[in-house]
Amino acid sequence: MVLVASSRPRCDVLETLAQQSDIHVREAFTTRGVLQNLPDANLVILDDVLALANTSPEILTHTLELSGIPQTSPEIFLSDPGEWLGRARLTSAPALLT
Repeated sequence: MVLVASSRPRCDVLETLAQQSDIHVREAFTTRGVLQNLPDANLVILDDVLALANTSPEILTHTLELSGIPQTSPEIFLSDPGEWLGRARLTSAPALLT
């Protein structure tokens, strides 16, 4: 699942993602929305989101850093979508048991 986190989602990002038949896309417009969708995310495309009083941008940044989920900006994603979608697929791969 790719999480597009933006208060104003970019059409070019959504169109690029729509061309992929094997991924699910969710959108979040607020810091709380990003945090609520994070457990299911394999990639976060993070732009400006609306900050809510109980979920500050600092909490969001800290949580994203600790999550290990790949994250990028819309501009960097669009410069090489294949690279970022590959990272998302690796994140979703089942863990190997040893």
